[in-house]
Amino acid sequence: MPTARKADYLAGRYCARRALMCLGAHVTDVGVHLGRVPRWPEGFIGSISHSAKRAIALATNDARIRHLGVDTERHQPEAMREIAEMLASHAEAQYIARLPLAREWVLTLLFSAKESLFKALYPALQRDFDFMAAELAALAPAERRFTLRLTVTLSAHFKAGDCFDGYFSEDGDHLTTLVVVRQ
Repeated sequence: MPTARKADYLAGRYCARRALMCLGAHVTDVGVHLGRVPRWPEGFIGSISHSAKRAIALATNDARIRHLGVDTERHQPEAMREIAEMLASHAEAQYIARLPLAREWVLTLLFSAKESLFKALYPALQRDFDFMAAELAALAPAERRFTLRLTVTLSAHFKAGDCFDGYFSEDGDHLTTLVVVRQ
């Protein structure tokens, strides 16, 4: 692992430990499952993200929250233009074109939102799914909210048409998204 990537990874793990400490956890080590997925201490769930010298981790022991995913991304307009067709369906591209926002900014948000959804659902699914498995159903920039809708059935618990609400924030050239799935 390159040095900068390793530093970001370690910063994410540090944030995870701090989050667990704030919750009063006796065990604050976050292990690693296959695929480098975080393994949280018994009774806790969480999510970690790092990007370009930034790291974030969220954790909870609230039984009302089933799944949690967070992602942070540096806004890179050129990269978003290059991956737009892999990231957004034709319907999403049309929806994005109607928004009064910069296309590349919305694509960065969409990328991060779909990553947050993946991080939230992967621990329950234990399998990958691609960007086209969910689509942007709504975006409310003033409220810093979005809704993703599954386009395919992923499991008996996550079916095509299911919607997931999320939140986003901006900090300089970074966007951070959060998906919380409640009971």
